[in-house]
Formats: sequence, C-alpha cells, structure tokens
Amino acid sequence: MADLVTGILNYSRSTQILVNVKEDIDVACLLEEITGLIKIPANTTISYSFQRGFKCVHTSRIALKQILMNFEMNTQEVKAMMNSDNQI
Repeated sequence: MADLVTGILNYSRSTQILVNVKEDIDVACLLEEITGLIKIPANTTISYSFQRGFKCVHTSRIALKQILMNFEMNTQEVKAMMNSDNQI
C-alpha cells in the first residue's frame, strides 16, 4: 500500500513540475498546433485575433495547451447543442 501511495505522489509531483516549467509561447502557433490535433467538423470555422503587438506569453506550454484545447472542444459542443452554423 505504501508503494502505491508513493507512486501516486511521485506522479502528481512530476505533472506539477511540468506545469511549473515556463517559457515564451507564440500563442498563434500553439493554436494552429491544437487545431491540427482536434477533429473539427467540416462546417466549422475557427478564427481568432490578437491585440496589436501581442506575440508571446510566458507560461507553461502544457497548461496553456490544455486550456486552449478544452476551450475549443467545449465551444464545439455548445455550438452543436445550439444547432447553429458552428462558427467558433
């Protein structure tokens, strides 16, 4: 039992360490990468715009990627429920 608890704690710490690693991230490039990973319906348009001069953020790539992926997938689900033209 102690080994199981130790394993779970070690896994938890390793994930936390990955999230704590911060770097400069080009958000537009990350969004393009995410869009390539998610199955997007043929009748769906994904668009985004940034404030002038906005290029990078200094944060955890893993955390930001997960947040943006969740946002895109949740938006698709809401649009599907609304039975709209599926513009995101």
